[in-house]
Amino acid sequence: QLNFEEKNSFYEKLLPHIPGLTKKVRDFYFKCPGLAISTVVQKDIGLYIENFSGTPYSEEEDAILMRFGKAFQQTYTRFQDLQKAEAQAREAQIETALERVRSRTMGMQSSDELREVVLVIYQQLQQLEFESRACNIIILEKDSGDATYWVTGFTKEIYPVSYRVPYLDHPYYEALLTPWKNGEKYVVYQYDGAEKINFDKIFFTKTGFKDVPVEARNEMKGLPHVVLSTAYFSNGAIQVLGPEAITDEKALVLQRFAKVFDQTYTRFQDLKIAEAQARESQIESALERVRSRTMAMQHSDELAEASHLLDKEVRGLGIKTWGCAFNIYRENDSIEWFGNEAGLLPTYTVPREGIFKQYYERGQKGESLFVKEIAGAECIAHYEYMSTLPVVGDVLKQLKKTNGSFPSYQIDHVVYFKYGYLLFITREAVPEAYDIFKRFGKVFEQTYTRFLDLQLKEEQAVKLVQEKQRLEETLKDLQETQNQLIHAEKMASLGELTAGIAHEIQNPLNFVNNFSEVSRELLEEMIDELKKGDTEEVDAIAQDVIQNLEKILHHGKRADSIVKGMLQHSRSSDGKKEPTDLNALSDEYLRLAYHGLRAKEKSFNATMETDFDDSIGEVRVVPQEIGRVLLNLITNAFHAVSERKEKEPEGYEPTVWVQSRKTTEGVEISVRDNGGGIPSAIRDKIFQPFFTTKPTGEGTGLGLSMSYDIINKGHGGDIRMETKEGEGTIFKIVLPVKKEGE
Repeated sequence: QLNFEEKNSFYEKLLPHIPGLTKKVRDFYFKCPGLAISTVVQKDIGLYIENFSGTPYSEEEDAILMRFGKAFQQTYTRFQDLQKAEAQAREAQIETALERVRSRTMGMQSSDELREVVLVIYQQLQQLEFESRACNIIILEKDSGDATYWVTGFTKEIYPVSYRVPYLDHPYYEALLTPWKNGEKYVVYQYDGAEKINFDKIFFTKTGFKDVPVEARNEMKGLPHVVLSTAYFSNGAIQVLGPEAITDEKALVLQRFAKVFDQTYTRFQDLKIAEAQARESQIESALERVRSRTMAMQHSDELAEASHLLDKEVRGLGIKTWGCAFNIYRENDSIEWFGNEAGLLPTYTVPREGIFKQYYERGQKGESLFVKEIAGAECIAHYEYMSTLPVVGDVLKQLKKTNGSFPSYQIDHVVYFKYGYLLFITREAVPEAYDIFKRFGKVFEQTYTRFLDLQLKEEQAVKLVQEKQRLEETLKDLQETQNQLIHAEKMASLGELTAGIAHEIQNPLNFVNNFSEVSRELLEEMIDELKKGDTEEVDAIAQDVIQNLEKILHHGKRADSIVKGMLQHSRSSDGKKEPTDLNALSDEYLRLAYHGLRAKEKSFNATMETDFDDSIGEVRVVPQEIGRVLLNLITNAFHAVSERKEKEPEGYEPTVWVQSRKTTEGVEISVRDNGGGIPSAIRDKIFQPFFTTKPTGEGTGLGLSMSYDIINKGHGGDIRMETKEGEGTIFKIVLPVKKEGE
C-alpha cells in the first residue's frame, strides 16, 4: 500500500521503462490518490490487481484473487504442456521429412537418381513451410573452387537439373566458399542492386546456368534482391533462396537436412564407383569377347568375320557406329581391308592413296587416334572412288541404287596399332568413346600378334590364365553388387516398419500421459480429504491411484516391447534360433505393416482378420528373419488389395487374413488377400532374385527371393503360393517343429 507521494516516487522510476504509454495514461497514474496492490504468487506465475484509490482489497477479495491465481497456474501449466506437445509434433514432422530423404537415399540404385533425392529434399522443405523460391544442392571442390549445382524451383520441371559452375571472382562466391573451407555450419548472404546485376551477368553467361530455361532465368534475374540461407556439409551445401532470411528454427532444420544429405552424397559417390566398375566390367567383357574370337582364328580370312563381332560389341556398349573394319598394312603400299561398313564383306585390298594415304601417314607420325570429319563433296567423292575398287565396289554401287545416293557425311575414327589400324565410322561425334576405341585397338594389336603366333602353332596357356582371372574379378564385382542390393532390401523393410511403429507406440504413450494426469488430480483430491479427515474417501482414492499406476506400468511395458521389437528387427541377425511366439509375431507385423501403409496413403483402408491356433506354443526360429518374411508377405498383400481398390472403388472390400495352425509337417502360417491375384505369366518368376512388377526405384525384386532363402535354406521349411486371378493370393509358410535339444 502506497500513499500519494510514495506512489508517485514509485511511478517516476517505473514508467520510463514501459514503452508506448500515452500522456493521458501517465497523467492518470500520477493524479490517482494512492496505490494498493494485492499479489498472488504461484509456482510459475504471479497475479496481481491494483487499486488506485490506495485502499487495500478486503480479505474476501484477496481470497477470490487467490482462487484466480490457482486457476491461472493450471492454465499456464496447460499452456506449457501444449507448447511441449507442439514442439514434439514439429520434431516428429521434421524427423519424418528427414526419414523420407534417408529412405529415398537408400533406395538409390544408380547415380542418376541423385536428382530425385534433391527433389525429395525440396518437397520436404516446402512441407515444413520453408517459403523459398528455390533450393540449391551445391557440391564444392576444395582445390579448384568449382561447383556443381542441383537446382529445384522457379520452373515446373518434375526433376532438378545440375549445372557446372567454375570458380567465380565475385563476392557471392567467396561468401559461399570461404565459410565452407573454414568449417562453418551455416551462413546468410544477401545481395542486390549493382552487385546482383553484375552477378547475374556473370552467372548466366560464363557458367552452366547459361542453359537454364528462359522462364527460370527471367524469374531469377527479375528478383530485386536475394537472400541465401546456406547450411554446409562435408562436400558442399544446401541453400534456400528467398526474399528474406529464414528463421533460426528453420536454420537448424536446414542444417539437419545438410547432415542427412552428407550421407546421400556418400551413397551417390559409392554408386558412381560401382557404376564405373560395372561399366569397366562391361567394356572388359566386350574386349574379352573380341579377344576370344580372334584367339580362335585359324586363318587370316576370318578377320572379316572378327570385324563384324567388333562392330557388334562396340554397338553393345551404346556407341552408335555405322561400320567397323580392320586394316592391315601390306607390301607394295597397299592395305588389306577386313570390313563390314556396308555389311559383312570378303577381304579386299586397296591402294595406299587418297584418304588411306593420309591415314597411313598420320600413323607413321606416332599418333594413336586420328578423327576425320568427311562431309559434302569430299565424302561423295570418297565413295565414288571406293565404288571403282574390286569386291567393295559392287556392294557400294548396290547401296547407291538402294538409297539413291552415296552418304554425304561421316566421321572416321582411326585407331593405330603395330600392324595397321582399326576404323570406326559414325554419323555423329562420340568423344566419350575415344578411350574405348583406343582400348579396342590395343586389344586387337595383342590378339593379332597372338594370331600370328597361332600360325606358328604356339600355345595359348598364358591367355587362358589371364581370362580366368578377369572372369573371377567380374564375378567378385557382381557378388559385391548383389550384397549391396540385399542390404538395401533389408533397409527398405525397416522403412516399412517406421510409420507403423510411430502409430503403435503413440497409443501406450497416450494412456501413460492420461493416467498420469488423472493420478495427479486424484492425489490433489486425496490431500484435501486428508485435511478433512475423511479416511474412507482417502482409501478409495488411493485404490484408484494404484489401479492407474498399474495401467501406466502395463502400457509402459507395451511401449518398451514395441521399441525392443523394432531394434530386434533392425539389427543384423546372428542366425541364432530361440523360442518364439509366432502368433504374437504375426499379429505384431500385421498391424505394423498396415499402419506403415496408412502413413504413406492416408486414404487407404483394409479389413484385417486373424485366426491363430493357440496350441502352437513357442517355436524355435530366428525371430528377426521370420519377422522380415512376415513383413514382406503382409506388405505385399496390402499392396495387392490397395491396387485392386484403385481399380474397383465401388463394391469391393479390401481384406487381409493371417492364420496359423498345426499340421503334420509342423506349423503353417498363411497370409491371404482378396487382391487381383498373380498373372499366370509371372507365377514361375516371383521367387527369382531381382524380379519385380513394381515401377523402377520402388522395389529391388529381392523381397520374395530373400523370404524363400530364409524359410527354405535357413529354417528347413517351405513357402508355397496359391493364387487365382480376380480373387486373390495365399502365401503359406511351413516350418518344421523340432523338440528341445534337436
